[in-house]
Amino acid sequence: MKSFFILKYKALTSNEKYFILISLMTDQGSYDSALQEIKDIFTFLTEGKPTPDDEIEAKDKLINKFSQLKDNSTYPEEIKFVESILQKLNDWDTLDLWFSETNLPIEIMKILNIPSLLSISWTAFNSKKKPL
Repeated sequence: MKSFFILKYKALTSNEKYFILISLMTDQGSYDSALQEIKDIFTFLTEGKPTPDDEIEAKDKLINKFSQLKDNSTYPEEIKFVESILQKLNDWDTLDLWFSETNLPIEIMKILNIPSLLSISWTAFNSKKKPL
C-alpha cells in the first residue's frame, strides 16, 4: 500500500502534492481531535457524576465523534469496530441504563487504548443507579 501511494504521489504536480499533504494532516488532526473528545466524554461518564440529561447529551456527542472516526479511518478493521460501537450507542437507552451499566465502556476503552478496568474496580462503575 505504501509503495503504491509513493508511485502515485510522484506522478503529481507540486501543487497537488501540497494539497494531498495538507489533506492528510487535516484528516489525522480530525481523527486525533475526535479521539480526544471521546476520551473526555468517556472520562466524564465513568469518573464524573453525570445526570440523565448529561448522558443523553453525551450519547449524541459520542455518536457524532465516532462517526467522525469512521469517516477519517483508512483501516477496514477499525471501521468495522467503530460501526459496532455506533450500533451499540444507537441501541443504548439512556433512560434505562447508565453508561457504566452497558458494555460500551469496555468497547470504548479498546479504541482509546485504556487498560481494562475489570481487574481494577468495574463494580465501582456499576454502583450508580438511575433515580426513580
